[in-house]
Amino acid sequence: MDTDLYTRHGKHWGFIKDDNVFKNPNNYIGWIENDEIYLKNGHFLGFLVDDTYIIRNKNEKSHPLKPIKKSPRIPKINRHPEPISIIPNETFLKADEIDCLESL
Repeated sequence: MDTDLYTRHGKHWGFIKDDNVFKNPNNYIGWIENDEIYLKNGHFLGFLVDDTYIIRNKNEKSHPLKPIKKSPRIPKINRHPEPISIIPNETFLKADEIDCLESL
């Protein structure tokens, strides 16, 4: 099952397929492990929230590097999801949290 990822402003950013994170069908970003997202270089990116967003505390230190997984075969997918409703900052992000997808 594919899971679409969005920024906090409702813009479609990418998707998760088979525990791998893609920005688009040709751009492998990293993987997910127990709701933690790791970049393909092994660095911790953030937590999957509501199966839609990747969020991290601004002051959170990076987890130790995970062993880098072999890049998966790029799936042949034609995806064009629609944007979703904007989530108001005051009800979604705490003052010390950031939307990790806005910086990638």
